[in-house]
Amino acid sequence: METVFKTGRPVIGIVEPWAPIENGCFMGAYRTYANYPYVQGILKGNGIPLGLPLVESEEDCMAQASVCDGIILSGGADIDVHLYGEEPRTKQGHFDRKLDLYYIHMIKAARSLGIPILGICRGIQAVNVAFGGTLIQDIPSEVKNAVLHDQDAPPSNPCHFIDIEADSFLGGFMPQRTEVNSFHHQAVAKLGTGLRVTAKSCDGIIEALENTDGSPVIAVQWHPEMMQAGGDPLSEELFRRFVNLCETAR
Repeated sequence: METVFKTGRPVIGIVEPWAPIENGCFMGAYRTYANYPYVQGILKGNGIPLGLPLVESEEDCMAQASVCDGIILSGGADIDVHLYGEEPRTKQGHFDRKLDLYYIHMIKAARSLGIPILGICRGIQAVNVAFGGTLIQDIPSEVKNAVLHDQDAPPSNPCHFIDIEADSFLGGFMPQRTEVNSFHHQAVAKLGTGLRVTAKSCDGIIEALENTDGSPVIAVQWHPEMMQAGGDPLSEELFRRFVNLCETAR
């Protein structure tokens, strides 16, 4: 019988977006991918990163989730507005329902297995939709006096401040007022059932949330994986604490 090597370290699945190859001999074929800073963040947190490519059935999502101790929902494109009961407005960007459903099925699978979830950027939006919430389709055209949320600066640079609730996962190690980077034009609107807001920017945009019952669900609107790649200690600590949470939960 073949022996399976086990490190004892938590396995953290990275839910990967997909996109068509735009040039070369395989043009038009789809590839799945995870930006390497996600891998770096998990490794710095003493976890084992595992890429999770898109699968279509809920059964296959459950099988993927079952080999993980935690799930990270990575960033990416907009979410299909029909999944939260709206019609697309002019600033709604590219979306892919097959990918959106994969994220939602993975959230449900992880929840049913008691596996902690960390949603990042698109991930916070997918969490909110999976819990029955809605999204702001375009911040600049829908939110008066909004601060800059789609920065033209290196990804590790902070862009604006957020205010964090002290009694939250983030509040356990981040200052009440913290700088974060920002690369999005959509955001959480109506909050999903069973979620609570744990951070906002000064214009009222929801920047972090977590669930109020069941296995831990933590979600942020910024990109801590990019900030930790630039050496930000708070972002490194976020990944370390999430990996520790996954180890405790298993």
